[in-house]
Amino acid sequence: MPGSELVDVVDKSDRVLETRTLDECLKLGLLHRAVTVFLRNSKGQMFLQQRSKEDDWLPGMWTASCTGHVKSGEDAEAAAARDLDEELGIACSPIFLFKFLVPAIRYLGKTERELDIVFEAVSDEAIQLNTKEVEQGIFLTLEQCKEFFKNNSKEITLDAWLAFDKYTSMKHP
Repeated sequence: MPGSELVDVVDKSDRVLETRTLDECLKLGLLHRAVTVFLRNSKGQMFLQQRSKEDDWLPGMWTASCTGHVKSGEDAEAAAARDLDEELGIACSPIFLFKFLVPAIRYLGKTERELDIVFEAVSDEAIQLNTKEVEQGIFLTLEQCKEFFKNNSKEITLDAWLAFDKYTSMKHP
């Protein structure tokens, strides 16, 4: 069960304070680590996903290529690679970009407080959606992504918005 997985509770400087279940973190609003991955293909198109409409957290919302929580004791890069594989069927090594604190997100009586660790991955592998986690996905150019975020603002998760804004402000080849 995803809610019973163990995650590290951290402070704003990313120092581990204790270990709790993800459910406890959401019920108590405890800060924990998460990963966001922006997947691009060799044409420079970025993949965005719509979360499963059956998900218990922000169902049907659009987000980055993939997102997830870092398990207790797990390296963030390993978590990013695991989520790429679990959600999209992509096996590649993501590259660390930055990390930031996401403002608290409240949904159905729970509070998500994340230290988001953001990665980029480049792959031309065919995507194989895990339909338990992902409703659908699309590849868009960076300019199309900007338009998509602008035109669908209420359907995009806050963490994806913030990560995408920071990502696009960086210089990319």
